[in-house]
Amino acid sequence: MKFGSASKLVTSLILLPAITIALTKEVSYNFKAMPHVHDKASFHNQVDFSISGRDFKLSQNETQIVLKISPDGSEVIKDFDSNGVASLAGRKLPVPPGPPSVTYSDGLGRLLKMTGGSKTTSDVYRLSNLTGFVHNASDKASAGWTSFVPADPRIGAVAYVAKYKVTGIQKIGQWQTYKINFTVKETSGKTKAWSDGTMWLCKGTGWPAKIIAHMHNVPFSDAPSPVSGTLTVARVS
Repeated sequence: MKFGSASKLVTSLILLPAITIALTKEVSYNFKAMPHVHDKASFHNQVDFSISGRDFKLSQNETQIVLKISPDGSEVIKDFDSNGVASLAGRKLPVPPGPPSVTYSDGLGRLLKMTGGSKTTSDVYRLSNLTGFVHNASDKASAGWTSFVPADPRIGAVAYVAKYKVTGIQKIGQWQTYKINFTVKETSGKTKAWSDGTMWLCKGTGWPAKIIAHMHNVPFSDAPSPVSGTLTVARVS
């Protein structure tokens, strides 16, 4: 599942009880997202970035609703944000709620397009891809895999390579999840961004239960230069 418009995701990490089962042998998995139409999930997102040497923090709630799900796992997701709180160098900034956005992704989780929202620019697509999940149904969970995604001139998304490895099955709150380490690196464009971290995806639906992403050299809103920092996502319902 493509996790919404990541340009709005912004980290107080919610610590949840967890039990991890290591994957020590080749096991099969099914990452095809199969929620149902009208299914809903809510998240708390937080970003801790450094902008021109100043600390920037943004905390925000997000709700996603499934508008359409196809047999191959492709999805249409509507996204709302609320309760945004931001600060730059300790000074509070206003964060009005943005208009809803709609995200379209294919059966492997690749971002196809986004509509609505306040600004759907090439930077929005780039930032979203840095926290996305692109699976390969032919691979085994313990082996890891690499996904090569080409640039999409229609939306301004640059080419990137993403590597994933399932390291365990872990319970996050009420959800059984796959624990997956990942790296995403842009391979085209003048200023290449990259991210690395861990995501915990709910078995059966593909919703993220938690994401911790360390992001480097990324485009962010109206910042004067690329920024680096940490994005944390925690599912709350």
